[in-house]
Amino acid sequence: MTKFILLYTSDMSMQEQVQQTEDQGAAEMQAWMDWGDRMGPALLDFGLPLGNGLTVTRTGTSPGDSKVSGFSFLEAADVAAAAALVADHPHLQNGSIEVLEAFPTPGAM
Repeated sequence: MTKFILLYTSDMSMQEQVQQTEDQGAAEMQAWMDWGDRMGPALLDFGLPLGNGLTVTRTGTSPGDSKVSGFSFLEAADVAAAAALVADHPHLQNGSIEVLEAFPTPGAM
C-alpha cells in the first residue's frame, strides 16, 4: 500500500470556515467523523486544520497566501484509489482536496 497526504484547499481561511453556529459546526464535524469511519484503517491520521501561516524566504517573512486549510494521511493501492476514497469527502462542500503520494525518504529506514 502507498501513503498519501491529502491537502485540503479552500478560498476561505480556516478562521472564516469556523465562523458558524454551534449546530452547523457539530453537523460538519459529524460529517467528517462519518467519513473517517468509512475509511477505516485506510485513514492513517485525520490530521489537523491549518491557518495563520507565514511565507519564509531568505529575505524575510510575509503573511502566507496558501489556500491549504488542513491535511490528512491516507493509505491506498494507488493515486486513483486514494482519489476514489475522497470522492464523497465533506470538505468538497467548501473547497478541493489535493491527493499527493508520499515517497519514502531516500536512505531512511
